[in-house]
Amino acid sequence: MKFNLPFDKGPVTAVIYRQLSLVFLLFLVLIMAAIMMSINGLNKINEQTQYIIEVNNTKLRLARTMLEALQTRRYSLFIYAHLDDEFGRHDVWEVFHHAASDYMKAREMMRKQTLSDEQNSELGRLDELTALGQPMQLAVIEMVDYGEIEEARRNLIEQARQAQDLVIEQIRSIVQIQKNNNQIELSKASHAHGATIRNIILDGFLMLVTGLLLAYGISRSITKKSGEIEYQQRKFKSLFEASHDAVILTNGWQITEYNEAAERLFLISAVRQDEYGF
Repeated sequence: MKFNLPFDKGPVTAVIYRQLSLVFLLFLVLIMAAIMMSINGLNKINEQTQYIIEVNNTKLRLARTMLEALQTRRYSLFIYAHLDDEFGRHDVWEVFHHAASDYMKAREMMRKQTLSDEQNSELGRLDELTALGQPMQLAVIEMVDYGEIEEARRNLIEQARQAQDLVIEQIRSIVQIQKNNNQIELSKASHAHGATIRNIILDGFLMLVTGLLLAYGISRSITKKSGEIEYQQRKFKSLFEASHDAVILTNGWQITEYNEAAERLFLISAVRQDEYGF
């Protein structure tokens, strides 16, 4: 008697592996696509942050140039009021005038930048303080030029220096604003990076869990159907073996299965099985 159960080596197992492989491949592609999109988002965040920081650094550089120019003017005015040498005063005047030129250039370039309301307000306040302090500085210079040295020095200490200090403090405030803006942008970029990376990990985890659950469901479904097929095969085998009628199954010219009744009737032996490939 010969009867095979094709379930163990049949196409059902191959179907399970194929479908599971396709499921995992699909989710792998989805995970890679999500990661690539997240990386692209990170690159855009980096580019935007870099651009903003570069703009802020330009403003910071201009503000520092203005600060250095004002400090140079304050120092040179002090030297101008305390020099007795006329030629020395001329050199100091050149330094004073050059610092004023640097300040005005930086000031104009700052105005051409894209400024926030806070920055515009601070620059407006700076213009007011500069307008108030400029006549005081010129008054000191005129007093020195007319020989009123003591009056010039007193005016410098009581009025001009105080006005200069207010302008310098205002510039320092603008510098600090730019520094704070850079810190804020870096903090935003760091937060965005962290959120994006967390989303990548979360999306990958959710996709993986979903893929495993789906694969488990497919496997259970196929296993259930395979069990039903196996049950039908074993039931058929029992009927096949218990039949009193001779039953022979062929595949074209070749006998594939036969029961005991067929073996007794047709005297199928082990020798003939080897000879004919039963």
